[in-house]
Amino acid sequence: MPTLVNLLAAFFLLRLFYRKQFNHQTLISHPEGIKDPGLARLSQISLVLLAILVLAKIITVFAGLKIDFRLTYIALTAALPIIIFSPKRLTIIRRIDWTTLIFFAAMFIMMAAVWNSGVFSECHHFHEYDADLGAGDFGHQRSFKPVYFQCPAGGALPADVNETGDQRRGPDGAGCRQHDRR
Repeated sequence: MPTLVNLLAAFFLLRLFYRKQFNHQTLISHPEGIKDPGLARLSQISLVLLAILVLAKIITVFAGLKIDFRLTYIALTAALPIIIFSPKRLTIIRRIDWTTLIFFAAMFIMMAAVWNSGVFSECHHFHEYDADLGAGDFGHQRSFKPVYFQCPAGGALPADVNETGDQRRGPDGAGCRQHDRR
């Protein structure tokens, strides 16, 4: 629902600020011909590979198969036909926007570090809601709902709960009682 609201808001803001471009003229476009049929064919093969591998990833996750089938493997496999078989491979690799790729890699590494630090689960804002938000690969869900354990010595500390929801041992090695703290 928030995505639809933002999409409508973006449309009306664009319509407000770019009134002249929102006219009723028919757009005339001239299709540009394929300049390199060999590269176009390799691109088609890469696109088909990408679609098949993404579909296979979705199926393995929903089937619950424990196959180490990372998204990185999908991206590299889809790029291989162009990198291996194109005579223009060096030109293509040089023209990749490496700064943007490095930026996104660094952003994902930073967000993983922030997520693993637990800073989100300690914010009071997330204590009020039980929102399941995805993290990481397809099908691996984590919740912002804080889970605490009550140790025999007193005090509530964040619980170390594994993916199935089973509680692990507390900091003193003793089993601690798990409860939600709101």
